[in-house]
Order: sequence, then C-alpha cells, then structure tokens
Amino acid sequence: MLPHPQGEEESISQALFNIDLALYDFQPPKDFGAEETRMLFELRLLVSTDHLVDPDGEGLHFVRASAMTVDERHRLSNLVDELASVFSRYDHS
Repeated sequence: MLPHPQGEEESISQALFNIDLALYDFQPPKDFGAEETRMLFELRLLVSTDHLVDPDGEGLHFVRASAMTVDERHRLSNLVDELASVFSRYDHS
C-alpha cells in the first residue's frame, strides 16, 4: 500500500474495496482451520461498511478507512499478510 501519493486514507480505501470484492461470496475451503476462519471473520469485520453513512459522497470504503484507528490499520495489514500466506498454500489451478 506504500507509497501513498493520494493519501493514506485513499490507499486504505482502495485496499478495503479490493478486499470486499475478493471476499464477496467467498466460501473457505473445507480444510480451512479454525484460526484461519477466525482471521477471515476478523478481516470481514474490519472492512465492513455496514451502518456507515457517506454524507459527502466520498465512498463508504473511504469513510471506513478514515475512521480506522492506527491499531485497526495495523491489524488490517497483518491479517492481509497472514491470510495471503494461508491462501498461497492452496492450488489455484
């Protein structure tokens, strides 16, 4: 997500949008472990735009990104890294 030529919130907003797209209707593999399932659930909660309002027309993902604390941003980054490692073990052919 670095550098942030349009600002950190915009970079995070774009990441949230892409994560939302990737997780849309995603069903974990049958051999997905309990920890991986927990991480996926936590990621879905972090990217959720449910109950947000966008009065300025910036986009709900931007609203969510702007509202994230430093700890949430750090956790988002870690979850994406950890789940990317998990998914890399699966054959996508």
